[in-house]
Amino acid sequence: AAALFENAELDSAIHAKQLLAPMRAPLVIIAAAKIVEHPKVPEIEQ
Repeated sequence: AAALFENAELDSAIHAKQLLAPMRAPLVIIAAAKIVEHPKVPEIEQ
């Protein structure tokens, strides 16, 4: 998407290839966190 933003003339074949690039990785890791305010545990350690 960023490449399409930078180069508006990007053809559809290259655009499709870039959209599928993350799926070629052997492993994709996604992390999520919910920060809960606590007096003894700082946010950075949660």
